[in-house]
Amino acid sequence: MKRTFIKYTLLLSSLFQIACLNNDNWYLLKKESFNLSFPGKPIEEIKVTNSQYGELKIIGNIYQVPDQLKDENLLYGIAETKYPDNSLNIRTAAQIDSFLLEAVNGATRKVGKRIIPIKAITKDNFPGREIKIKHDKYPYIITMDIYLANNHMYALQTISEISKKNNESIDKFMKSFTMKSSNQ
Repeated sequence: MKRTFIKYTLLLSSLFQIACLNNDNWYLLKKESFNLSFPGKPIEEIKVTNSQYGELKIIGNIYQVPDQLKDENLLYGIAETKYPDNSLNIRTAAQIDSFLLEAVNGATRKVGKRIIPIKAITKDNFPGREIKIKHDKYPYIITMDIYLANNHMYALQTISEISKKNNESIDKFMKSFTMKSSNQ
């Protein structure tokens, strides 16, 4: 009886893992406010911090590519920052631009220097910015897409070696990001 239970548990676990993989064997992360595909299952970390906007909840999901696997990138990640309701008070295009520019500058200050101009992007009619950052200490390029959707900020990122800074896996990862109607 115990062996049968273990076999069924393993079978169900395997079926669940297969169900979470999309057609390219990437793992589909399904969250309350977004979906995003990773080349493997990411690890989630939650952090709560105080800011000028009040208490922020930052939910990070990171997939670090194991050394034995071949991949064009070293890391894939997303950080979702939930701001308190009505704390941002952003209404105009200039305010949105200022907020996103500060997010870009904050990301850049922490690790390196921008290597391409900031590019304005949108996803599901929400504003965003695309940047590439050359890491100060390591021969890496960080590619980031940052979006502001109501009281949520999403920062998607990949880290790759400089020689692989433009690759199909970055595009696939970034394009797989979809926001759910809870942001509307």
